Amino acid sequence: MDEVAGLAQAMSTAHHQEVLDEYMNDSNWRKVIRMADSLCKKWSRAKQGLSETMPAFEQLTECLEPSLVQEWTAQERVAMENRGDHLKIYEATLDKLPTLADIRLRLSEAEVRYGNLSGSVSALMEGLTIERSQLLLQSHRNELLERRRKLEARIAAYEQRMAVIIKPDDDTKWLAQDPHMDFDSDTSEDALESHPDGWFTPEHDRITLPSALAPGEIERLSLKSIAMIEAELRKGQVTDALEGLRLALGEKSLCFRTEVRNADSQRTTHRAWDNVHKLDAEARKCRATYRHAWSALERLSNDPDTW
Repeated sequence: MDEVAGLAQAMSTAHHQEVLDEYMNDSNWRKVIRMADSLCKKWSRAKQGLSETMPAFEQLTECLEPSLVQEWTAQERVAMENRGDHLKIYEATLDKLPTLADIRLRLSEAEVRYGNLSGSVSALMEGLTIERSQLLLQSHRNELLERRRKLEARIAAYEQRMAVIIKPDDDTKWLAQDPHMDFDSDTSEDALESHPDGWFTPEHDRITLPSALAPGEIERLSLKSIAMIEAELRKGQVTDALEGLRLALGEKSLCFRTEVRNADSQRTTHRAWDNVHKLDAEARKCRATYRHAWSALERLSNDPDTW
């Protein structure tokens, strides 16, 4: 249409309309006469894909309960016969789990309802937020020292607040540093060279949380209620991380299909791969957050009384 519009600029209104109509009729006629070849190609690809996926489908069917297979087969038969809204059975249905914000709101309301004004929910949320900042800081080079100063100030204020809630003593035992906190240990080389002793690395500092205590310390310090609150918040953190990971991987796959494969120049290729790397970095951040939150949940579950 762009080429025809340029040619028709000097034409009269009637001549312009006639040219556009002829062009659209010719385009539609070409689609009609080429439709058979297109459908044959699609049919061939569909048959090939069916033969390739049939073994995996049969293996999956064998792993399912026969009652579920019969129920789904009946639903498919009804959908094929009636069509319309019955085809919605093919839509993916996901049970939406409570997010970290939902869990925080519920715990805060319960805290106020029972007259507990210690602020343990908001304090633990601050600890989880600081852990997230530590992970992000390990993946950034720009303005690294300034980010570290701000993070160090947040950690100091948080530790003073948690010292009132947890009240650790000199005999309190802590776990070793969580290996899942090492998001990207090679991204801070420049700053580490400036501080060879490693004293100015707040992203590696231990955060005072019940999950950071050694086994048995939660019971000794009577922190069961605080540990239960952290466990609930960790569940929301796991849900948010998985949702972010799912979105990042989906966008990365879409970027491959729509941008990388369709790139027709060096400029568009570089731009497409930059988007892929950006989405891949976001997926790795979500993965690191998920692994760290799940590791904390496992440590909290070692004591059955914390659930």
